[in-house]
Amino acid sequence: PVEVIKPLIDANPAALERRQEPGGQLPLHAACTWGASSAVVATLLAAMPACAEMKDFLSNLPLHCACYSGADTVVVEALLRVYPQSVWPRNHQGSSAVDIVRRLAHPNRREVLSVLEKTMGKLLERANKEGDADPRDNSLEWV
Repeated sequence: PVEVIKPLIDANPAALERRQEPGGQLPLHAACTWGASSAVVATLLAAMPACAEMKDFLSNLPLHCACYSGADTVVVEALLRVYPQSVWPRNHQGSSAVDIVRRLAHPNRREVLSVLEKTMGKLLERANKEGDADPRDNSLEWV
């Protein structure tokens, strides 16, 4: 619960960037993987938003972890508010967040897929409007 997490963050904020073995997950990755509440995820994001952009040793962003575990749509939305571009990167398996959601059969699959696709559409629309290059990151990044 947030009542436990908040004092721990206050006592040791550097722990938010400490990777766990195996896999190199940060606390935000672990929270998204193991079904932490949306309040806990929001607390971690508020304490260190940059963690939403950090990959584990398998190139998973916290969004990938949330999609693998079937996290609540509110969690996915929170991650996308902080780092909307997380819809594009692919992990070591070559999977984007959308690929993961399509492959797995979590009960909230349709809702999460809708949120991801709307975010992709907004990013593409904004890039077209501003004349920017295509925002999609179709590269397979290796750590």
